[in-house]
Amino acid sequence: MIYCKDDLIFETDSEYDVRISSLENTKNNAVIKISIDFCGKQSPQPTTIKWTTKGGEIYTRWNCMGEQNRRLYPNWEKSCNKSRSASGMPLQCYLGKDGKNKITVAVSDVKTPIYIKSGFIEENSQISWELVLFSQKIGEISEYSTELMINTESVSYQESIEKVCKWWEGFGYSYNYEPEEAFNPVYSTWYSYHQNVTPDTLLEELKSASRLGMKTVIVDDGWQTDDNSRGYAYCGEWRLAQSKIPDMKLFADRVHQLGMKVMLWFSVPYVGIYSKVFERFRDKLLDPDSNEHFVLDPRYPDVREYLARSYEYALTEWNIDGLKLDFIDSFQMTKSSKTFSKGMDTGSVEDGVCILLDEIYKRLTAIKPDILIEFRQSYVGPVMLRYGNMIRAFDCPMDPVTNRVCIINLRMTSGKRAVHSDMIMWDTAEPVESAADKLINILFSVPQISVKINELSKSHYKMLKHYLKFWNENKDVIMKGRLKAEKPEANYSLVTSEKNGKMVAAAYTDRVLHIDKIYTKLIFVNGTDKCKLYIENDSDETNYQYDIYTCTGELIQSGDIILKKGVNSFSVPVSGLILLKMSDEMF
Repeated sequence: MIYCKDDLIFETDSEYDVRISSLENTKNNAVIKISIDFCGKQSPQPTTIKWTTKGGEIYTRWNCMGEQNRRLYPNWEKSCNKSRSASGMPLQCYLGKDGKNKITVAVSDVKTPIYIKSGFIEENSQISWELVLFSQKIGEISEYSTELMINTESVSYQESIEKVCKWWEGFGYSYNYEPEEAFNPVYSTWYSYHQNVTPDTLLEELKSASRLGMKTVIVDDGWQTDDNSRGYAYCGEWRLAQSKIPDMKLFADRVHQLGMKVMLWFSVPYVGIYSKVFERFRDKLLDPDSNEHFVLDPRYPDVREYLARSYEYALTEWNIDGLKLDFIDSFQMTKSSKTFSKGMDTGSVEDGVCILLDEIYKRLTAIKPDILIEFRQSYVGPVMLRYGNMIRAFDCPMDPVTNRVCIINLRMTSGKRAVHSDMIMWDTAEPVESAADKLINILFSVPQISVKINELSKSHYKMLKHYLKFWNENKDVIMKGRLKAEKPEANYSLVTSEKNGKMVAAAYTDRVLHIDKIYTKLIFVNGTDKCKLYIENDSDETNYQYDIYTCTGELIQSGDIILKKGVNSFSVPVSGLILLKMSDEMF
């Protein structure tokens, strides 16, 4: 079957009755409707629709996930963007060297398993596209429809991505209430303690965390098992391990006295072979051929009820404030998954996941309306944003660049949600400037800290105190301002956020900040390895007071300065910052 729309030609060799029609047809934006009639109920086979577009002037590729790979693939290999309700989002974007969109492709169906593939044709430099519907096994359906957006507007790549996110909202993927507590810095036990969590040790650590401005603790994996060998063979029975935190309510009460909230980790889909509930659910697994831990099948109502009730119990009996719900992206069909079985109320795993999360969200918010729920890449798409209010970068210990890339990508697709960094850790023997660099790279997210604070050297402690104080006092601009991220192909070499005449900027490799208006307060953080920063001013000359700080918060220089038109240079220590202010505003 072939369908033509101006210079777009869509092809499919599907055995199904595929209909393609135009819903919108402007010079730079096309919206195509795809409808399929299966002539009766069935679990559809993968269905591929192909087309080509121009490929000239494209310089790099933007990926909605966290990887740093910007490679432009050939058509015989193709980049592949995978999407379904519990993982990813159907969006690909190509841009030019000027940072403007060249072509953005997106699909309105953010729930069904879908691949968007693209690669350059060697013979003519065009881009060959493939949209693969039903890329994983789904339940039986009799018909299907979705919309395909192809946008070639010459706007910044961020604007093009924002347009897609707004488009998705029009299909009902808007966000629920965002608690202000989701924007508070977090102490995480994972990298610092792993599974070795005990109340006395943690409480001493949390006293220090609280003094540094952290308002929430996530007690990660370990509280539910006496086993410390990592892995998930003991997951599934969410009861307190007596060797860890035997009285969680008492622990929570003591944490609350420190002015902090408590969140607990749950590996949502996993049930381990050594769990007492394994026998109960051994016939209701998506991967029955696995080894020591398995993925529960959310298509069964009693599976969903068990999980939701477990979280209800934790919330009511232990008086916790939130949940870190992990591994939701593990809910997916496998070759050994049942297509349908007695006891299921849906044949679709994607529907099962959505029903599960909807039940959890409604039941938990009925108990605690401002409950905190953390999701992690890759389950951060439009469906997931309905249910999570803390959206975290995926695990990248000791990797500041990946952390930064993950964070900025999430900021672009998460609307007003609180985007969190992966937990920060560092070698306590490294120079303090190097340790500070880990924090500077996660500046435009809510910080999650996972070092043993009470074992830090004096300089490392001062650095952490300085940057957390700085972040807390500027978080409204940092987290709720207008974000602009330069050069994705350079892993965002310079990032800014501005609100109400104030700007916070951080240089990572590009040391020149371009401004075209006057700010009442401008903070420029040095995340490079040089002691020079530059501000190129395209606005009027302006009088400022300035302060320059080291990474430990020591004021080393201050005075008055005229920010002249053109390039202005500043000597700023590595991992330090310069503050320009028009009045007595302090950071």
